Amino acid sequence: MKKWKFSFLIILVGILFSFNTSLVKALDQDINLTYEIDVKNKVLNVEVIIPEDYDQDKIVVRPDFFQELNKSIDYLIGGELIKIDLKINNLSDNTYSYVNNSYKYVSDESILSKVLYKTYNDALKDIFKNIRVSYSDLSEENIDILLKNIGYKGYEDLDEYYLDFYNDKYKLDAGSISDFPDEVKKDIFTGEVYDIKESNQEIIDMAYEYFSKDILKLNYPEDDVNQLFLKEFKNIAETSEIDGISIDINNDYLTDTFASYNLSGDISFELAKINNVEKMEAIVPPKTDEKNNYQQILLLTTLLLVTIIIKKKIINN
Repeated sequence: MKKWKFSFLIILVGILFSFNTSLVKALDQDINLTYEIDVKNKVLNVEVIIPEDYDQDKIVVRPDFFQELNKSIDYLIGGELIKIDLKINNLSDNTYSYVNNSYKYVSDESILSKVLYKTYNDALKDIFKNIRVSYSDLSEENIDILLKNIGYKGYEDLDEYYLDFYNDKYKLDAGSISDFPDEVKKDIFTGEVYDIKESNQEIIDMAYEYFSKDILKLNYPEDDVNQLFLKEFKNIAETSEIDGISIDINNDYLTDTFASYNLSGDISFELAKINNVEKMEAIVPPKTDEKNNYQQILLLTTLLLVTIIIKKKIINN
């Protein structure tokens, strides 16, 4: 009897766990995304088209706002506001709804290509004695020599030199260039820009963070994006849309260093058939670092339910 109970427990847990896993597995889909850009008025119309014969339980939508804008907008202008209209056109016989907590937007990893071009800023002007420099003057080899002449290890210490120079200029005591206030970071990237790639990783990382947090902003008409999607993309039988989305270029912090950058970002959200929405929502992993804890709780809860079922069977027998 004990052997039977144990075997039954293992088999049932396996079935239940496999069922849960299959629900969260991303499905291949054949939806269409169309983009129409009004360059003059800075408006991007994005339409998600669910085809007539579409019958998947779940759809993962990944609208690529930034890549489409790159095709038409060559140069970022400070203070510019790019409007976005996101529309879902459902041609299928199914009704779909937004899956709660499925919206994701990653900006701190992919919003900006990590290629930074050298700016002839005040710090570099100081070690070049304010002379007008050429492309070859700003080579790593030349800067390496100049930094060694004033007590640094060489080019690898360029970020340390920036730290000392701008701490002195602004009477600060920052521990790293990333700790500088925004106006100082802007100063570091103010000056003539040369087509020479920066290789100092500390400077690249600081520029990357500064750009993604202070210059480029993706805005929605409501602060709670998840609630907005729940409200506007609920029970989509035919069409539904969200307008008032915008990309804002902050003129206060934009400099020529960043004006010609290609933009990119990872945006995604999920839709599910109405009869499957509750199941999908129930197993969307929480947006925390406690994903493993969530899975453990799910498994333990399943085990507890199975144990109760087995006990009832034994009592009834």
